[in-house]
Amino acid sequence: MVLAVLIVGCTKSIEPVKNEPFIIESVSSPSSSISVKLTVEAFTEILKLGGETDLIVTISSLDGNSYDDTTAHIELPKGITLVSGDTEWIGNLENPASFNARVKFEEVGDWTITVGAKSIISEDIWLGGNAKVCFSVSEDKITMESGECQTIGSSKAEQLAEEDIPPIDIEPIESIITPDPAIPPKQIGER
Repeated sequence: MVLAVLIVGCTKSIEPVKNEPFIIESVSSPSSSISVKLTVEAFTEILKLGGETDLIVTISSLDGNSYDDTTAHIELPKGITLVSGDTEWIGNLENPASFNARVKFEEVGDWTITVGAKSIISEDIWLGGNAKVCFSVSEDKITMESGECQTIGSSKAEQLAEEDIPPIDIEPIESIITPDPAIPPKQIGER
């Protein structure tokens, strides 16, 4: 049996079912001509500290136009490391493009993986989108959210003991994920 969960532009906490394949997706808002989709795939028995999972990034043009000078980049937090694959794609976005990365959960804590994509149209104009999935990593399990990730903070686990974090159930909400115009296009993909 395959368990597939698609969450588009909303937030909901997901806990995998033991011994079943697990998929969660985050898709950028359709307000841009560039779509960014981050898919996380794993078998639940490895979704714990020290486990690995696959990230699949797909970027596409929503308006049918071709975009030269397109860059997509996976931003990994300190608690998650790259095992194999790519964290960046650069090219002409004529057809949907995708790239993969395998990552390992190295530290207990709350972490966010963000993918951003930009196509530079001119010096002052760019199109883009971003998607993110948040992970709450403990010794024996990982809980994931997509969208705005309201129940998982970037440093909550460092600030509070695990038993001090109350369970929170968040219903799906509409959200708009837009690229940060304060980040100049030349910074995409730079480390």
